[in-house]
Amino acid sequence: GSGSGDQKQSRTANASSGGGGGGGGLPPFSALVCLYVLAFLASVDDAVVLPSLWAYIQDIDGDSSTYGNTMVGYFCGRMVSMVLVGRAVDMFNFKPVFMVCLSIGIIASILYTAAPIFIFASGFDGRGLVVTLARVLLGTASSVSLAAMSYVATHIPKSRRTGFLGRLMGFQRATLPLGPVFNIGLSAIPPWHVGALKLTKLNMTGLLTASFNTIGLILILVVFREPKTRPQLSSSSSSSSSSSGSGSGSGSGAGA
Repeated sequence: GSGSGDQKQSRTANASSGGGGGGGGLPPFSALVCLYVLAFLASVDDAVVLPSLWAYIQDIDGDSSTYGNTMVGYFCGRMVSMVLVGRAVDMFNFKPVFMVCLSIGIIASILYTAAPIFIFASGFDGRGLVVTLARVLLGTASSVSLAAMSYVATHIPKSRRTGFLGRLMGFQRATLPLGPVFNIGLSAIPPWHVGALKLTKLNMTGLLTASFNTIGLILILVVFREPKTRPQLSSSSSSSSSSSGSGSGSGSGAGA
């Protein structure tokens, strides 16, 4: 009984002290760069896609109902994926979680770009449905920001965590004004075709986000180096082992 109580106290103390933050060392510089890239990618949708979403839906003969479906779909995808990603980062390393989220973002952006061609010979118009599906997947992919925050909470020392999060979020917000710049640049590109798909300034936003997510995926794959151990988990394990040892020791003493 006393061993179990000591174990709970050890875990509580470990959580309150910041777990992995005891050593005061930061993760590798390459990992910190990747976190800033992920912060930028998290702001791309708000900065680039959303301003032109309504115009894009009108361009594919959608209406306010289609627009409402895309918005609800995005937030539903985000809500569900936050639960799943939160669980995933507890069970797996961060790198595969980052890679899955970015891969979903690439697929979603390609679907968003290609939506105008989804008019079938039977007469079924699937363009609005495809845009809605793309938005659901983009909402799912946006939870990469939650995984990044979990990485910060796990691997950034407590003494530096608040300052680092402030800089990271400040950087993310500072990139939002780039949205109009990107959209102005896309407006300067005349419409062009890739097979049956006509690319305009409206669906090229999806092409742009697909490109950004691809760059992020390559960086995570090539540059990102995950620490071999998670300080919080290893600290809890050691606390558990020591508590079990003390519990068995006291039990032996009582038996004697």
